[in-house]
Parts: sequence; C-alpha cells; structure tokens
Amino acid sequence: MKRSRLIITFLILLLISITASSCKPTGKKAAGGSESRKIKVAYHPVTIEYNLLVDLAEKKGFFKEENIEVEKVLSESQTTPILLSGRAEVALVPVETMIGAFLNKKKIKLLGITSTYPSRSYLISRFPKEKLSSVRKVGVNKIGGADQLLMSSVFDNIGIDKKKVEYVIAQQSQGKSAFLIAKKIDIGMIQEGKFRKELVKKKYYELNPKEVFKSLQFPRTIVASQKALNEKGEAIESFVKAIHKSLVLIRENKKEAIAYIKSKLDVPENAANGIYADVLSGLADSSSFIPNTEILKDSLSVVKEEVKPSNPSRNLDELIFVDYAKAASAD
Repeated sequence: MKRSRLIITFLILLLISITASSCKPTGKKAAGGSESRKIKVAYHPVTIEYNLLVDLAEKKGFFKEENIEVEKVLSESQTTPILLSGRAEVALVPVETMIGAFLNKKKIKLLGITSTYPSRSYLISRFPKEKLSSVRKVGVNKIGGADQLLMSSVFDNIGIDKKKVEYVIAQQSQGKSAFLIAKKIDIGMIQEGKFRKELVKKKYYELNPKEVFKSLQFPRTIVASQKALNEKGEAIESFVKAIHKSLVLIRENKKEAIAYIKSKLDVPENAANGIYADVLSGLADSSSFIPNTEILKDSLSVVKEEVKPSNPSRNLDELIFVDYAKAASAD
C-alpha cells in the first residue's frame, strides 16, 4: 500500500514537471535555466546596415557580456528566407520582407527597430531627376523582393509610372551596375560604394536615400521565429540587448565606429566617414528601437499592393513583441 502511494506521488510529480516544461511563455523567457545560450543569426556580409551591428557586438564582446554564443548563418542575398526556412533563429531584416512574411501567415515576431529608413539604399539611374519618367526597366534582386517593394513605394514621388515599368532580375550591386552599363536596366538600388562611385564617374545619376525615402518609414528590424522564442527566449532577449549596445556605440563613439568600417570594408578614411554618416542618419535611438504599429504603416501599404499576401487583414499587434527592446533601452 505504502509502495503504491509512493508510485502515485512520483507519477503526479512527473506529470506536473512535464506540463510545466511544455508551457513556456510565448516570446518570453523560458522557464528554468536549461535553455541553450547559442543562437543562429542570418548574416549577409555585404549589407553594412545590418552586419555592422552584429560585427561590433562580436568585436566589442557584447555577446559575451550577455552570455550568448552567436553563430552566423551566411546569406548570399537576403536574410529573411534563411530565417523562414528555420536555418536561423533570428535575423536583421528589411521591414518589407518581414511584413510580407507575416501577412503570408509566417510565425514570426518583430523585436526591435535598428534604423528608421534604408539609409544605404541609393538609387542609380541612367536618367537625371527631371527625366525619370523615361524609366522603363528596373533592376531588382528578386521579383517581389525587398528592393522592388522599396523602390515601388517611391516611384510616384520621383516621377516614375509604376504601370509602365518592367522588373528585371539583376543580382546585388555588381549585377545592377553591369546591367546599367549594358542598358539592360534604367535604374537600380545599389548599396556598395565602389560601384556607385564608378557609375557616377561614368555620368550615371545618383539619388540620395535621405531625399528619396526619409519622408516614408521603412525601418530595418530585428525579427525572430516564434519557435525560437519559445525555445530560446532568454538567449534572444540577450541578443537584442547586445545589438542595442552596438547602436549606442555607433552613436556615442564615432571614431571607433569609423575605424571599424574602414577596416571591415577596406576603404579610405573619407569613404568610411561617408558610410558612417549614412548609417547614423537613419540609426534608431533608444526610443525608436522599441517597435510599434505606426512605423509599419508605409510598408504595410506597399506590401498589400505589390505582394497580394494571403492574409492582408492580419492584425499587426500579433507581430510586435516589445518587452526585449524596452528592457534593452532601459539598461
């Protein structure tokens, strides 16, 4: 009899333990201290708006301070597909692709805003500003991708007729540069300075993103899969804190940030200063680091129009999780 009671007691305790471990808060710290402190981050080595924050956090020891191990999962183009495929658990991504994924029923959460507009996204055109109505072929990395959504959002403002343009796949800055020279496209978004500089020398026309995009809100974001948040909430919160530390460093230590840009990209001092100025112009501060639905309205509108997502009425409140950014900003 006594033995039976002990067995019953053991089984009840086991059931309670299993139930508790399976009921981790959604997007919050996991119960207990046994969760993994290693996270996989989608990483595109060319996109300085994103990799600068990750690289500085690594170099300055912010990940170590937060007791996390970060593995970079390299991407040749966009980081969003790597996150959605499950190969990475968190990523710094453009808002356009993030909103598109969410409205197509993907289980993701927006955790933070790293910049308020795409400050490195220069448009290079065969035509001057006053003749942009002549644009017919637009170079993009991917049909329906981030650069197409971003450019289509400003066509009306700069005199390009959306109904008359054709999108042509031209991969990255190098591909778009070659296509412009060959007259296979009329305009493209080029981030890498060496290609922009060469094109401007050849009498192509550069449109500054500060002029083109700043009236619109197309932020750069920190996003995680819901699965990763459920399994590694504490580690991902620590990642958000480390990225916030990188933002603060860039704002408060110009000399160190420029030195790192110069070394990372192997560019001269004046070019590093220009890149720093671009990054700084759109960089989020501690207040704008915290996500909100208002900053998503411009991107929501263009995604609905261009992508035709499967669930366009999905509530954006389901996307946003502010706790980690608030905690990071308060530190």
